[in-house]
Amino acid sequence: MFQGLWRLSAVKLLVVTLIVLSPILAVGGGAITIVGEVNDNFQIVTDNDQYYEIELNDAGEELIDHVGERVKVIGEVVEEGENHLVTVSSFEVLEQEEDNESTDEKTKNE
Repeated sequence: MFQGLWRLSAVKLLVVTLIVLSPILAVGGGAITIVGEVNDNFQIVTDNDQYYEIELNDAGEELIDHVGERVKVIGEVVEEGENHLVTVSSFEVLEQEEDNESTDEKTKNE
């Protein structure tokens, strides 16, 4: 008799746990890649003017040392209203493209 009650209680607990955790599991969309410039407000600004607040975990603190540089960031984004908070997993600083082609063309035309 007690064994049957225990099983029923365990099943109820499992169902309640799944109901509580399902919204959390559904929101976790996984890692995304963001390319943009780090500004001095602890944000990444993309080419289409999307702003991502940088969470100050270990990788995020390293990232903010690259203000004014173009970066490629891999991380998870959480939307809080109109704000986007990115938890940085990894990043790389992208090299600035030099305008060699236009310089070469100017030299040829002179």
